[in-house]
Amino acid sequence: MSKNSELLINKGIRPTKMRLVILQFFMLQDTAVGLQSIRAAFLKKRFSKKPANKTTFYRIVKKFEEKGIVHQIDDGSGTIKFAISKKENDVHMHLHCINCKTTKCLENQISKENLPRGYEIAEINMVIKGFCENCQKK
Repeated sequence: MSKNSELLINKGIRPTKMRLVILQFFMLQDTAVGLQSIRAAFLKKRFSKKPANKTTFYRIVKKFEEKGIVHQIDDGSGTIKFAISKKENDVHMHLHCINCKTTKCLENQISKENLPRGYEIAEINMVIKGFCENCQKK
């Protein structure tokens, strides 16, 4: 059994071929990706010989998000992006390049313990906007 199959099973997800291919796609990304980018990669047949329809992609990505495999990022670009989650309940910042529009997860975690007493987190979205290394060189 592959490591990715084990991951899905441990999260209560049946490891179908398409789920495994989409998970592999996420694992290979170094930036967050939107649903259109994921679908475009599959339509170009770089990841799968038989592309799934839009609804299937959406359902798989949402299931991965619900189970904590990926997390959603609203970087202000108008496209919701997703990235692989490194740890369960990981809270971290994201860097969005305002030039090339890429978004990356930053490694440093944010402590949830600094909230005022009695507050409960419903949603966290932390995006730093600036320029990536490649765009700074241009």
